Amino acid sequence: MKIVERLIPYKRTLKRFIPAGMRERIKFMAVSRRFRRIVRKRAPRNDLPFGVNMVGAVGGASGLSEASRGVLAGLREAGVPVSVWDFEAQGERAPELYRINVIHANPNQLPELLFVLPEEQWTGCYNIGFWVWELGRIPEEWTKYLPLFDEIWTPTAFSAAAIKRSCEVPVHVIPHLVEPVCDPAWDRKRWGLPEDLFLVLIAFDCDSSVERKNPEGAVRAFCKAFSDPSEPIGLVVKARNMTAELEAGLKEMLGGREHVYVFTEDYPKAAVNSLVQASDVYLSLHRAEGFGLILAEAMYLGTPVVGTDWSGNREFMDSGTACLVEAELVELERDYPPFRKGSRWASPNEDQAAEYLRRLYEDRTYREGTAERARAAVREKLSLAATSAQIKARMEALYREMK
Repeated sequence: MKIVERLIPYKRTLKRFIPAGMRERIKFMAVSRRFRRIVRKRAPRNDLPFGVNMVGAVGGASGLSEASRGVLAGLREAGVPVSVWDFEAQGERAPELYRINVIHANPNQLPELLFVLPEEQWTGCYNIGFWVWELGRIPEEWTKYLPLFDEIWTPTAFSAAAIKRSCEVPVHVIPHLVEPVCDPAWDRKRWGLPEDLFLVLIAFDCDSSVERKNPEGAVRAFCKAFSDPSEPIGLVVKARNMTAELEAGLKEMLGGREHVYVFTEDYPKAAVNSLVQASDVYLSLHRAEGFGLILAEAMYLGTPVVGTDWSGNREFMDSGTACLVEAELVELERDYPPFRKGSRWASPNEDQAAEYLRRLYEDRTYREGTAERARAAVREKLSLAATSAQIKARMEALYREMK
């Protein structure tokens, strides 16, 4: 079995020579063995200096990466000694090992982390997992990883409630930091967007469950709101990991409208923030969000948001700061991995969303008032000062417990 474990780092090479089914069995055996050994040997050490080993995809372009950078900034602002290891880049680790791990990764990433993170770091540190979940209960396959952790952090009370239903370890709400930085060079001209159009933006990552993000619903609402294609209205679609099938389907729904702009490449985060800021409305008819980072970023940047009135985004949005779209909770009739049949998520009211879009277009006073209230609310609730204060309070409590 130890031989099986040693093969894992060479999985890219093995992929060329070993059938897929056998590779999965090798991986399962290796992960199971290492997991059991780590859990059995776990004994946090008292001789390590107090501080945090931050483990996360801090250099990436995804929302998960942006969130992990926010936790890192909060730890530093709180004055906590920190070492950082980007598990996607897999560069050199900091020589200092601190007493606490903050592992900012969802459980589907943990099998690989069991191997790339040294066993002594798993077993000898106090382990905090940072998880986010979008529905009412975490998947059963997540619960098997709970013995690795001493506590879980999550950014909303909505997500915390889902985790607590299946979790005996403490769960603490640590909101995401929202202070997006823009690049002035990425203005409308740089993006190839006309200055004289009213632009509605939708954004999603197909790897984050396109069914949950529901871009089709957003496009239908847009078409209902602006049925006259001669109006000076444009739709901007920013998508990561877009499939050709989905792109073709969205274009068919739009019926050959002239002012549709689709961006599917990866861009610097500051450039994407500038795209959000350059848009007149951000539209999200999501079925569920654990937090809804880009919604909060749009509010921070002064772009009015039309968003579903359910799940984690409700903790920083209200009727005064956003256009909240009513939704009926419906049961999933089949699996949409990782979301299982029988779970419930939102079915947002597309007609109401269309009405909001129309009002934002026609009523400048309403649009600017909503944007200003949203900007003020997010900058107060989700600032570095606010989020780092909560991290500092938790770190101080742990310091007292560990003395």
